[in-house]
Amino acid sequence: MTRYPHDPVKKIWEKLTTFLSWKEVVESSLILKLLYYVFIFNSIFYFYTFDKDSVCWPHFQTCKNFIHFQGLPLSYDLHYFLIICFGLLIYGSYLFYRRYYNLGLILLLIIFIIRAYFTFFGDYNSGNFNYYDVYLLFIYLFLPKKELFLKITFVFFYFLSSSIKLDESFILAKYFTSLQLGAPIFDKNWVIFFSNLVIIMQMIGSWFLFSKNKTLRTAVYAYFTVFHLYSGLLVGYRYIITSIPFLLILFNDNFGNNKNYDVRKELKHDRYKNIPGFIFMFFLLFSQTIPYLIPGNHKQTLEGNNYGFYMFEANYQCISEIKNRGKVIKNHLSNDARNRCDPYTILQKNKYLCLQYDELSWRVKSSVNGGPFFVIVDVSNLCGLSYAPFIKNKWISDTKENISGYPYQNYYYHNFIDKNKFISERQIIVNTKIQTWLEKIIFYLSSLYKITFIFTLLVLLLFILKSIKKGEP
Repeated sequence: MTRYPHDPVKKIWEKLTTFLSWKEVVESSLILKLLYYVFIFNSIFYFYTFDKDSVCWPHFQTCKNFIHFQGLPLSYDLHYFLIICFGLLIYGSYLFYRRYYNLGLILLLIIFIIRAYFTFFGDYNSGNFNYYDVYLLFIYLFLPKKELFLKITFVFFYFLSSSIKLDESFILAKYFTSLQLGAPIFDKNWVIFFSNLVIIMQMIGSWFLFSKNKTLRTAVYAYFTVFHLYSGLLVGYRYIITSIPFLLILFNDNFGNNKNYDVRKELKHDRYKNIPGFIFMFFLLFSQTIPYLIPGNHKQTLEGNNYGFYMFEANYQCISEIKNRGKVIKNHLSNDARNRCDPYTILQKNKYLCLQYDELSWRVKSSVNGGPFFVIVDVSNLCGLSYAPFIKNKWISDTKENISGYPYQNYYYHNFIDKNKFISERQIIVNTKIQTWLEKIIFYLSSLYKITFIFTLLVLLLFILKSIKKGEP
């Protein structure tokens, strides 16, 4: 049941809701209505973990000139902001529950605008967890064929995520074997098998969530449910509450019409409405390619890294040292695998020192997946540096000529610094026998995965082209 405001704005209201295809939400039986509350819940959690001190994105480095919260003890501004957002979320839930669906969606749209601004402009350090539901919320609020493209895009997320795993991080499982605790449950040899299984399932297996074969579809659904639960042992609670509700609602046979949902049939209906959804998918694909378009090894320099999905792409350790006239004024060590030691982030967080010192030199050493420390930044004038978001920054190096030491095994999620066991003159982390053997053929394994990724992408492209032109797909 849809309820409108008074007649003077009824026509404008109807045109807006028609343009945004909100009728699909209003008339949906279960799935789209349940997802409304998932977006509300995830947004509540987002604002609970909101970081006012995060740096601006490289493409909008002046964001704090537009919106900047001081927070306590200097100001109540951040708390005003958070309470207003919480009020919008709670009132939106109430309106939606009372079947004032369009009004509830208007409030969710306001929340989307706020979240989109910070996720893509004002909060560079926000994780991929925020990408997930913000992208899906965009489909939910703006695109036609909402349920269809929520399903397709969710699977496309898996596919894109596989592209960051096609090196030693996952093929050799060095991400996990370089951790002090290793991977949960599995030993070093088994984790190599399962990390490669993750690549295969994300790249190919995920598409079988659309299979008409119930046994196959259920098996893939069960795999990804277990995968997300297992990932939560490392990543934590935030990832589980972001991913599993969408997987459950969009693909569990007991919800809505999932059991009999036919993607091909849905694509045949109103083909012109497929175009916005596929354009959005091409945008996601382009975002994923940005790091590869910038010359150099982006796994080491991290240039363009945050523009695509980047969870678990590599395990980092680093040393950042800032000096004034030869005297160390700031020395930061990180053996937190989640801290990617991004030169851009370090630069932005330390530029305030330029107000206090007239001369600052800066050096960053970085280790990836338990490999040697290499100097990736070595400059004499930190304050004179600028950062270009989409081209190579000459002051960030990806050369591997001079080894500056070797790391010890590190930790996931926390800095646990023992200065006597942070950097060594000799190699501490060594390969297992299986890793040593696979390392000899990793080029061929990586190439095989890349060819499979491109082939799957081409098949998907052909499927898209057939689905938007007249005739049978």
